[in-house]
Amino acid sequence: AEVGVFSVALEADLDTFDEALSEAVHRAVALTIDAVTDDDIERVRSLMRTRWLGRLESMEGRASALCEAEALGGVHLIDEFYDQFMQVTRDDVVAATARYFDASTACIAAFVPEGSAAGKVGAEWYRPRSTNGALKQVTVPEVPSPSSSLEAKDLSEVAPGMFHASYATSDVILREKRGTGLVTLGLHFPGISASETEGIAGITTLVSRTAIRGAGGFSGDELVQLMERVGGTVTPTVRVDYMGWWLTVPNDRVAEAASILRLIAEQPNPTDKDIEIERQILASDARRRQDDMFGYPVERVLREAFGDHPYGRSVGGSPESMLAIETPVLREWARRIPTTKPVVIVVGDGSPEVLASAVGPLTVWSDVQPGRDEPDAPSTRAGRGQEQRVKQQSALAMAFPAYSFDSPKRFALAVVGSVLSGLAGRLFDELREKRSLAYTVAAFPWLGRHAGVMLTYIATSPDREDEARDAMLGELRRLVVDPPDRSELDRAKNYTAGAIEMRRQSGRSMADEVLQAWVKGAIEDVPHQARMTRAVTRDDIVEVAESVFAEERRAEYVVRGVGASG
Repeated sequence: AEVGVFSVALEADLDTFDEALSEAVHRAVALTIDAVTDDDIERVRSLMRTRWLGRLESMEGRASALCEAEALGGVHLIDEFYDQFMQVTRDDVVAATARYFDASTACIAAFVPEGSAAGKVGAEWYRPRSTNGALKQVTVPEVPSPSSSLEAKDLSEVAPGMFHASYATSDVILREKRGTGLVTLGLHFPGISASETEGIAGITTLVSRTAIRGAGGFSGDELVQLMERVGGTVTPTVRVDYMGWWLTVPNDRVAEAASILRLIAEQPNPTDKDIEIERQILASDARRRQDDMFGYPVERVLREAFGDHPYGRSVGGSPESMLAIETPVLREWARRIPTTKPVVIVVGDGSPEVLASAVGPLTVWSDVQPGRDEPDAPSTRAGRGQEQRVKQQSALAMAFPAYSFDSPKRFALAVVGSVLSGLAGRLFDELREKRSLAYTVAAFPWLGRHAGVMLTYIATSPDREDEARDAMLGELRRLVVDPPDRSELDRAKNYTAGAIEMRRQSGRSMADEVLQAWVKGAIEDVPHQARMTRAVTRDDIVEVAESVFAEERRAEYVVRGVGASG
């Protein structure tokens, strides 16, 4: 209310930190001397519209917006602020930057490794200089919709409020979400990443990221303009069972969004420099993942459980595999993607017929091959792995063979996870509160199309590792001999079902739910998941616990902390 700050934030590897920081400052200050174009303003307005609608999509977002506005003078400020924002002109932006981007009032805070000279910014970095950077103006290309000879079959309702349009070379799943003004559009290709080998682990992720750096003859900057002009940004998604891209836009820009997604999937043309930049970024990401004391043990225990099967490999690859992928191999891998029959997910504000028509550019593909790459169903194995780190804690992850995603027992398994996890869960109460064994403790299912496991995790003191393991196994066994009573079971069921219902406030989360169910063979269950969760019984919990938590079948991985001199 009394003061405001304009901030720029970034993170970078140490050897590029100063250069990145300098460039960020220059880009901001250059707005005081470079001409801001009307097209810049239109792009920002389109993005603002989507973000505004997105903020009001959930009950929490709407409540916080109302509360904030009321605290500042009244809920009418929400509409007033939006209207004023949409009326901002190019001259307003130039005047604002000239007034506030003042070197005498600027400060920089840098968080760098101890002893590093990085981040010591001199005053010369504040001097305005032109970026010579007016972006080339581009327009969204028109991609032909299906001809009359390739019309979709009649929409079939596969579940209440959810429809399937069947094409010879694609499947389209539509789900209504009225009142938001938004549509989430996803284009995904099943089975691609499952075809990776150890030597090219992570190549699908690299393809998905480099494709948005250039496609259809457009550069990365131009693609970003296309996305922002329709009101969104494309987000790559890679999982072991599928890969693709998401884009959320206002419901009157769906056809343009579909055209952009098609360009990215069918005509990627990143430069060698773009590929190398993304390769280095992903290698750096892989190195950071290895230092994650939660994600890394979970990743490694899946490898122990599934071995060389795709389910045992990280879709993000390793630093070594990322740097070893050769550019010609990457480009050839990208050409494979549009030969796989895609699934198009559309969730949002519009009738199924209108939305199906709008995504026409994604329905017909000329090079789709029959069938799809499918890995053999994996068999899990028992095993133990470990490594040491200079850490003050140890992290222990265990994986117990469970069910595939389409099993009806997955609902009871999810409830088991809620009985065990969370602030009111048994693991937290026994291992952390009563016995002070755990910093963090969790239990949750990991379910693929062909197989799944139940994962458990505990972070503990290195000298109490064995005690923590025994206590964890003891609580898992106790589910059989001392199953939850009615009160405990109702809490866990309501929490699990409530989480499903809460996620559906977001169109993107709802779309992801539909995608997983389609790819993993359980699309009919989508509207009923909360109800089926609340139908889980005490006997179901006992049956699942008996069949899953067999100690001799578990895989285990420990990242063991040792002192600096240990």
